[in-house]
Amino acid sequence: MTEGRIRFIGIIVAVVALIYAGRLYYLQVMKGSAYRAEADTQYESISAPIFERGTIYFTTKDGQQISAATLSSAYTIAINPTLMKNPEDDFNLLSNILPLDDNTFMAQVAKGNLYQVIADKVDETTKDKIAALDIAGVETTQTNWRFYPASTTAAHVIGFVGYN
Repeated sequence: MTEGRIRFIGIIVAVVALIYAGRLYYLQVMKGSAYRAEADTQYESISAPIFERGTIYFTTKDGQQISAATLSSAYTIAINPTLMKNPEDDFNLLSNILPLDDNTFMAQVAKGNLYQVIADKVDETTKDKIAALDIAGVETTQTNWRFYPASTTAAHVIGFVGYN
């Protein structure tokens, strides 16, 4: 009697496992490319205005304002290797504008990650040159960071602002 119950429960567990395995196969193999494409459309770059934190000023005895902390901005250049049509040609185009290493660039492409930073703190003219190339898979985003013109002078008064 108990052997029959154990056999029945074993059959039920096996059937449920086969149903789950079949469903996983359907979702991952049969419909996998559709779900990957849908997931890729969910990545979004920042389109809202970048934050503006303003400037912190010190005032001299005669009333002159001196910047103690201000905001600097530049651009980050990143690639999405899955969208690049010909990485070698794209490297040649980008290396005319940016100081890129061929081995490092191709290693980043080979990783296949959806977001690989290839240049950081790029000025606006360089960003415009890259944007004019209109290379699929190359993305530029504006980044801001707190800049201290006097380096660590009075850092204990201003405090730590930002992570870089």
